[in-house]
Amino acid sequence: MIDLRAARADADAVRAALARKGAAEAFDELLAADVQKRELQTQVEELRSQTKLKGKPTPEQLEELKAVKERLQPLEADLSAAEERLQELLDGVPNPPA
Repeated sequence: MIDLRAARADADAVRAALARKGAAEAFDELLAADVQKRELQTQVEELRSQTKLKGKPTPEQLEELKAVKERLQPLEADLSAAEERLQELLDGVPNPPA
């Protein structure tokens, strides 16, 4: 399995190595899916941090929490789908040759 951190750091070298195996396009698709997943993860984490309050919430804060949770639910579903897609792509992309 490809190490995504290493692949992000030196994408051109990994792409060139995978091109010899005919998997450069699959690698590009993998990187795009990784970017999408990381963006969604950032949005979800930001919204989750807004749901954490100290003390007893006021009625206004309760309304805000409801709104945040309503925005959070579809993003969490999208994140789950993006993680599954990323895993599928990781399973399908071969390791670069040594």
